[in-house]
Order: sequence, then C-alpha cells, then structure tokens
Amino acid sequence: MATFAWVLVESLPVLGLLLFLVNFVLLVHWRRSGRAQPLLITLLVSVVLLSVSFAVETRRETAKRILDAIATDVRFGRVAALDGTLSPDFEAPPMDRATFLDAVRNELRRTKVLWNRRTRFVYEPGDDERFRVKVTYLSQLLTDEFGGPLKTRWEIVFRRIAGDWRIETIEPPTIDGITFRGWTGP
Repeated sequence: MATFAWVLVESLPVLGLLLFLVNFVLLVHWRRSGRAQPLLITLLVSVVLLSVSFAVETRRETAKRILDAIATDVRFGRVAALDGTLSPDFEAPPMDRATFLDAVRNELRRTKVLWNRRTRFVYEPGDDERFRVKVTYLSQLLTDEFGGPLKTRWEIVFRRIAGDWRIETIEPPTIDGITFRGWTGP
C-alpha cells in the first residue's frame, strides 16, 4: 500500500511513465482492434490521477519543500525560511527560538556555504500532530579556520500548528562523523 501511495502522490515521473506505458499499450490495442473505449477511459483516468498527484502534498513532500527552502536560504546566508518554519515554542536546549536563530545568523556571518546537497532523507510517520525526518546533507563550507566538505545528519520533528507544519525540534546527531552532544548557543 505504501508503494502505491508513493507512486500515486509522491513520484510524478514514475506515475507518468506507468500511465504512458498503459496508454501506449491501449493505443496499440485500439489501432489493431478498432475499439477506442479502453483507451479513452484510461486517458480520462490518467488526467484524474495526474491531477491528484499535483494537488496532494504528503507530509514527506512538505518536509522536503520546507528543508529545500531552508537549504537555499543557508547558501545565501539568510534565515528567513528557517524563521518562518520554526514553531513558536521551538527549543534546542539550552536555546529558545530567538537564541537559536541568533546562533544560526552568527554562524552564517562567519561561514560561507558554497553548496549543499541532501544525500539521504528518511521519513518516520508519527501521529496526527507530529512526524520526524532524518536527513543527511553534504555541504562545501568556507570559514577562516576551515574550508572543505562537511557531512551532517539531522533529526527534525515537525508539528502541526494551526494547520501548518512547523519545526518543533532540530538535532544534528552527527557532524562529520562526530557524535553531537548538544547545542551550545551563540
């Protein structure tokens, strides 16, 4: 069932390929048999399925969209996307939301992110109000002390607040292979 849902609403290229193949087979069938009804029905079903795929955004897609916006902002030294998606009661002990954003701003002032790429994404379903993702990024950084690639793995919990998904917690369990012990603050 999970594979069916993935094909239907999360993987437009796979859905498009499957629909193309089915419609092509029915086109050949129509040309040989003269019966167009099966082809017309599948064309109509294809339009409906593609419309559903475009219209529905799953939790996994929501998380990817939010994280992509944050990653783009980070490359340009901005925190607007992060600020817009953190929940009002976000905490990264010992930091609260405002202190965390200040720490990120300070870090982005001294660090140039040349590029970043998500290399792994794992969605962990939760209840109606929360879910977790584990994501790995490979980034090219440049600071006064360091220049080179850096691999980070993050655990992010999303929580539904007033109908929107917001980030409740962010934890990087490892940074370049070193186990994370906690946030230190700005």
